[in-house]
Amino acid sequence: MSNAQAASIPIEFSHFTSIRKQLFINSGLLGLSRILTTCTSLVTVPVVLSRLGLGGYGSWEAMMAIAALVMVFQTTINGTLVWKMSGAYGNGDFDGIRRLTGMGIGMVLGMFALVTPFVWAARYYLVGLSNIPPQYRDAAVWVIPILVSQTTVGALGETFSAVLTAYQRAGVTTLISTAALMANSAFAIVGLLHGWQIWSLLLGNTVGVVLGIAGQYLAAVRICRISSLLPCLPSWNEAKPLIKYAGFLAIGLISGALRDSTDKFVLASVGNTVWTAWFGLASRLASLTLMVCSFFYLPLVSAVAALAARDDWAGVCRLYTNTMILMPFLAGAFVVLVATTYDRLLMMWIGQSIPQVGPILFILLAGNIVAIALTGVGTSLCKGIGKVSIETTYIIICVVANVILKLTLVPWLGPIGTVLASSGSWALGSVVFVILMHRAVKLPNTALRAAAMLPMMFIAILISRGLTGFVPPSTTRWNAVLAASGIGLFSMALFSALLIATRILPWATLRRAGDVLRAFALARLGARYAI
Repeated sequence: MSNAQAASIPIEFSHFTSIRKQLFINSGLLGLSRILTTCTSLVTVPVVLSRLGLGGYGSWEAMMAIAALVMVFQTTINGTLVWKMSGAYGNGDFDGIRRLTGMGIGMVLGMFALVTPFVWAARYYLVGLSNIPPQYRDAAVWVIPILVSQTTVGALGETFSAVLTAYQRAGVTTLISTAALMANSAFAIVGLLHGWQIWSLLLGNTVGVVLGIAGQYLAAVRICRISSLLPCLPSWNEAKPLIKYAGFLAIGLISGALRDSTDKFVLASVGNTVWTAWFGLASRLASLTLMVCSFFYLPLVSAVAALAARDDWAGVCRLYTNTMILMPFLAGAFVVLVATTYDRLLMMWIGQSIPQVGPILFILLAGNIVAIALTGVGTSLCKGIGKVSIETTYIIICVVANVILKLTLVPWLGPIGTVLASSGSWALGSVVFVILMHRAVKLPNTALRAAAMLPMMFIAILISRGLTGFVPPSTTRWNAVLAASGIGLFSMALFSALLIATRILPWATLRRAGDVLRAFALARLGARYAI
């Protein structure tokens, strides 16, 4: 080995260590953000239900579903810029990051000019498609187009967010987004308490968009020294890789948005907005499992892109192996917790247990956990190394399967058929994705270990739900807290014990993770006391 090669090893290892350390810091901040977001939802939804009822809450969900379709544009810009900017950051190309920022601003302004006239022209059709109850239609005709236009402009914040993420500060940008969301909910609650009904949604969204853009911009200026607001257009050589990546990314995002939004539309049209309200409650509980995935998702994309830019494939494989064990375990524990205590969680949350939410929730949880366990880490890795086409193939399979299953199940089973179609197609596509990814990319085969956690999770839920039959139903929020705490701790402990007993989750892995966390905590405490 030459002296130059020997000298490069510590440098590469130090770079990997730095990236991995920042990954866990960002994941911790993302975790804090998701907890705050969940708490915000816990406060907002009961107020909406108390002021608007199930029908009004379903209308609220339907209008948010329309805005979610526009948010696909936001996320596409953010994902594409994160990929390109992270590679530039790994190579020290800070001028390239500044130019990409200008491109992002230019794309947002161009999309706003295209979307706004179209939405205003189609506003009556959108209200009819959402099956909004008559008492809310006059307001919805104005709220929906303004809401969509504001959401389009909100992509400016996503551009500055991409800069922060590329600088390995994904945790910071998520905290800012969470603060904007909390302000959104706070002002919406104020409007509801003053009797403004659906107009409260517009009030909250206006405040959230303004604070989101301002917060992301100020953070990008302070941390990354990016202050230019001048939009620019890319050259053809610059645009080619961006268009290809963004196109593949958009297909996946559109299918995800259509899956959730289409379910709400079908439930509202085949059933009514009360079905949409049940689905909204179930999806929020099910999203607790997706919250675990989001701890790692965006920081992992940026970390992989930075390592890949330096040709550190060994570092990429180590990140993949570590997170492929940790993420399914944490997500599985949350699935077990939610599935065994959902009736108590509803009592704690909205003051009543709604039996119709249970079947929808179990279907959503099944689809979520299969997707997280098999694809959560892999999709981040594919985005980080620029192979988004792998995910796109899997997404197309999901979309085709979803359409076929909906056409088959909805006429046969009614509204619940659309939920079964979405979860079933997602689970099927996840299996296909793992096969395609391992054929295209040389990676450790840890997906089998992640898949083996699924039956253990199912067994833990069956045992825990069986034992909860001996626990009396909760009649107050405080009783629900006590019952959920005991049942939840038992179910998660049982799930962990099953994984350790079957050696699906090696004890040595847990011990090493504990040692790393202990060393990190001691180092932080030592630095604090030294100061």
